[in-house]
Amino acid sequence: MFVNQQVPWLEYQYGVPRVFTTEWEMREKEFNLVCASMLSGRQHDVTLLIFQQKPNQERQITPDAKLAVIRKPYYLPNVYRPPSGGISPGEVFEQGVKREAKEETGLEIRLHRYVLRAYVQFSYQSQQVEGIYQIDWQTHVFTASTTSLNILPMDTQEIAGAKWATWRELGTSLMNGLQHSDATGLQYRASLQAEILKSFDAMF
Repeated sequence: MFVNQQVPWLEYQYGVPRVFTTEWEMREKEFNLVCASMLSGRQHDVTLLIFQQKPNQERQITPDAKLAVIRKPYYLPNVYRPPSGGISPGEVFEQGVKREAKEETGLEIRLHRYVLRAYVQFSYQSQQVEGIYQIDWQTHVFTASTTSLNILPMDTQEIAGAKWATWRELGTSLMNGLQHSDATGLQYRASLQAEILKSFDAMF
């Protein structure tokens, strides 16, 4: 994985993250969508907590602190989550992250802290052909900030909407929407948000 080659520098520049490991079994269609995203050798996503201003590292983030969230076309109307995307082969990590943030939210961002690294195993058990298929995936979570207040996704095919939400909502209404989704990937996102909240409790 080409992102792994940049991890030592990322930890030096942005801090050593908490690490957690998890496993999720998917249905065939969803598993195939993950496989399709791996054509370039990608086995990761970078998830961004983009705040309207730089998080104060000396105290906990306030419940009313605002951060950007997005929804994709196939999500239910009330389902939003922090934006995420992949780094392309040969792309410098920071450049790829800023590109993804611009595409999904229209925001110019600055990275601040490497919060969390998740090692995930997605699996699918075929009913037609005996065998279990597995994907080893990583999610890298970073805090970032922006000076812009206007969210306007550029990639309107991938992103159906974006808005500002509060830090409190990340663990309440936004969490509930993900947890009650039929999609395993969104249920994983709910567990990721729970780990993000734990990471901030451990950080301060």
